[in-house]
Amino acid sequence: MSAWFETTRRGARSVHEPWVPEDAHSVVSMASIATYGDTVHTFVERKNYHGVFLAGFRHVTHDPVVRPVGLKYIDHVVGNVGWNEMNAMVDFYRDVMGFEMFQSFDDKDISTEYSALMSKVMSNGNGRVKLAM
Repeated sequence: MSAWFETTRRGARSVHEPWVPEDAHSVVSMASIATYGDTVHTFVERKNYHGVFLAGFRHVTHDPVVRPVGLKYIDHVVGNVGWNEMNAMVDFYRDVMGFEMFQSFDDKDISTEYSALMSKVMSNGNGRVKLAM
């Protein structure tokens, strides 16, 4: 679980050391780190897994409750960090996770007479993961 080893080496606090759930289809490697508030990121390595999703999951074909929703991708995830913690979390995602600043918004970009939004969007190296704070 190289992502867990590298991020904890760079200063992330481990929530769960690597563990390996397995079933008849092979094994999955998983490990978790803490980020902001109660938020935990779990790394999942499925390269040696050949089942449906993760160990213990099964393919369901005849359940009347299970219907496809059409979800193919997640554009971004929003995380609300504490007051005056945004820059520290931007530094965390840059220094620990290897993310880069993708976009930044402040009160000049998004505001009303009574409110304003400040947000920084971090992205991983290939652009598939975007986290707005």
